[in-house]
Amino acid sequence: MLSSSLTPKLKHTKEFNHNSKNFLSQTFKRKISKIVVSCVKEIGARISVIIPTLNEANGVAHVIREVRRALPCSEIIVVDGDSSDGTPDIAKREGLSSLPLQKEDMELR
Repeated sequence: MLSSSLTPKLKHTKEFNHNSKNFLSQTFKRKISKIVVSCVKEIGARISVIIPTLNEANGVAHVIREVRRALPCSEIIVVDGDSSDGTPDIAKREGLSSLPLQKEDMELR
């Protein structure tokens, strides 16, 4: 069992590790985003981001906004597997159409 004198140090270490991981993750995302955007502008390439959804009403708007922020030049395609929670409506409110995934497309061949 840990002594009580070590507990504050461990808590601080956990917080530091958590914060540093978030910082590194955010820094990495920004750098990758800048590299991709500059490459897209230089060579005229186009990036398509496909977001598969099935009852993702709670998070799809956030994902769409994050993709737009990270890759402003990208095309975003939402492919929905017949959600019953209004996911396609949320994609529409975000200015995107949602392509329906047909049931026969989901079957393993």
